Amino acid sequence: MGIRADLTIGGVHFATWKDEINPFILVLFSESEKQISQQSRPLDAEDDLEEGGEGPFYSARYVTTVEELKSRLEFFGFTLETTRRVFKIAIGQEIEETRRSIAMYEGRDWSDKDAVKELTKRYREKFEIMLRSEFDEWIEALREAFRSPSWELPSELRTLADCFQPLNQFSYERFPGSLDERFRLRLELEVASGTEVALDYSEFVNDGAYSPSDPITKFALDWLPAEARQFSHIIVLTEGSTDKFYLEAAMKVLRPELIQYVSFLDFDGWNVAGGASLLESMVRSFAAAGIRDRIVAIFDNDAAGSASQARLSQHALPGNIRVLRYPDTELARHFPTLGPSGSAVMDVNGSAASIELYLGEDVIRGDDGQLIPIQWKAFEPAVKRYQGEIVDKRGCLKRFSEKLGRLNGGTGERDRPTWRDLLAITDSILFAFTNADSDELVEFARLNT
Repeated sequence: MGIRADLTIGGVHFATWKDEINPFILVLFSESEKQISQQSRPLDAEDDLEEGGEGPFYSARYVTTVEELKSRLEFFGFTLETTRRVFKIAIGQEIEETRRSIAMYEGRDWSDKDAVKELTKRYREKFEIMLRSEFDEWIEALREAFRSPSWELPSELRTLADCFQPLNQFSYERFPGSLDERFRLRLELEVASGTEVALDYSEFVNDGAYSPSDPITKFALDWLPAEARQFSHIIVLTEGSTDKFYLEAAMKVLRPELIQYVSFLDFDGWNVAGGASLLESMVRSFAAAGIRDRIVAIFDNDAAGSASQARLSQHALPGNIRVLRYPDTELARHFPTLGPSGSAVMDVNGSAASIELYLGEDVIRGDDGQLIPIQWKAFEPAVKRYQGEIVDKRGCLKRFSEKLGRLNGGTGERDRPTWRDLLAITDSILFAFTNADSDELVEFARLNT
């Protein structure tokens, strides 16, 4: 009979895989979410141990939350809006296939007329459901089906929800068509907020296919097709080790569910020099070498970073490279500065907004409660602006490390609002390719219907 793995959403069956687990589903989980426990061997479990031997029986699962799995699917382009667009394509496919089935059964003289009549009736009912199915109505019916295991549904939803029955056993009617099941997964996660998602692969462990310690979510990356492997990882290039430290630390606490898909250039380990011009050269080199991994290069929002980004924008970079700059902020529009003519409050977006200005006001205010000023330095002729930087970088690092420690220690939740600018940067990196991926997924669906 083989061995199987089951995926459930809030206890509702989603899918079963026999003998091998879909690697596209496996990479949506993390090794930190593995739950392994040793249990008594069930009496009805097949024992393939040597005669007279006795061995452990394991429960092996990966368990995550609905929200974290939604975030990972969106990283790969499976957003709700993408699912909406594909739903429309899939409904069209389903309507056409059902129309052909009705025509086939009605256009022939069948020996078992009663059976054919009943089958045709069911096809016509399905056809009518598909014709009037809209995405939002489909979601609402599916939500009611998840909430109502006894199938006591409101009358206006009963007809549509009937095509999901029985929800705990069959899944092929819960998303129209036969496209990538990650579309259906994204749809069903939308209606199952607040519950857990569990991938139970105990049979694979107890059968000996995997050991309890095998990191099969990491193995799954190697099982993906080559192109899909490139899409499942982003290399982040920053101007230097300081930016790398802040962004990597922020990503670990703000988007921990996605950190497994990201790696940062290791400046210190390989003694790599930093700076906007060197980052610009690195992007040019990677583009020229035809590197196929996904790369996000992100510059400071200062004069040097603006100049480098402007020069790179003049080139047609390959689709696997994105060049970003820290976003403008309201805080930086009215920031204290120091220059030859004295102090002044100025808009430093595009001229002196380095990473420190995104760490939160609690970090960039001194002991006196005042914002630490920007010191103007060299002139950047390419953008006709002076380059500046915050005066007390060491103090900013100290205060940020303390804030990071509070959040990691469970006492920094009240600081969450002060992380919003860093969250904006990390999300711009993590979802830099999402729109392109979404368009590709929709086009793939269109070509395969």
